[in-house]
Amino acid sequence: YQRRVHGILSPGAGGGKKGPWSKDEVVSIIVEDNYNGPHINLPVKMENVMELITYYKNNPQGVLHRRYALEILLEVKDLLDKKIPQAVVELEIERNQSLTICGDVHGQLQDVLWIFRLHGYPSEKSLYLFNGDIADRGEQATEIFFVLLSLMLVFPNSLWINRGNHEDSEMNELSPFAGGGFAKEVRRKYGGRTFALFQEIFNLLPLATVVNKELFVVHGGLSRHIGVKLDHIRNLDFRRQTPVPNTYPNSIFFDLLWADPKESDGVGPSRRGPFCISWGRD
Repeated sequence: YQRRVHGILSPGAGGGKKGPWSKDEVVSIIVEDNYNGPHINLPVKMENVMELITYYKNNPQGVLHRRYALEILLEVKDLLDKKIPQAVVELEIERNQSLTICGDVHGQLQDVLWIFRLHGYPSEKSLYLFNGDIADRGEQATEIFFVLLSLMLVFPNSLWINRGNHEDSEMNELSPFAGGGFAKEVRRKYGGRTFALFQEIFNLLPLATVVNKELFVVHGGLSRHIGVKLDHIRNLDFRRQTPVPNTYPNSIFFDLLWADPKESDGVGPSRRGPFCISWGRD
């Protein structure tokens, strides 16, 4: 069975064998002479990122060539595999540094660019934490990822991404009208194998970040279980798709991405569905 997706494809995105992308295969992809987008060579530099951003600003329908897109994804996959060994990132902010925490951007590239205009681009002094839900709903989630992941390659200690409940294949496969759309977007622009590579990267994202041992940043919320400690979260098997909350560790994982706050005390049901919970001030 082969899914047929209509739409604009990145140059060179059609056909090819199935299975995971390899670096040897990607470097053999030819960049056509008529390609008018940015050429991004490794290692990625800040001028490459600015060229990419300028291209997206001037070409709202522009698509980064598949070779460069895949090279960025594979480099980031290697980076995350090395620097995120546990489900929790311990982030230390120095006195001369700032941290900007961004919530759901959901495919709205212009929102991300506006944030950078207001607060500046990531640097050694200006750190960013994107707290999940970059994918789905909007039509330019791939463009946001390529900007953010390129910046991560330039400043690996200055840009961090927590996983959200939409960094997950099941959510991505939903239609945009049901809150999904990322699977369709990636397949339309880059093909199905690239969507699978995005999922590999999502599975490497941390579930939470602790800032200066004081601030706990998570996309969803607290657990339905009393007594959950940071060590429980650190030791979770997090390099996988979001599990059903049918065991103690699975429910901790699930709630970190799906739980919602509420004004009253205690744990209660959630409007999101039967598996989901809401947590109170206590």
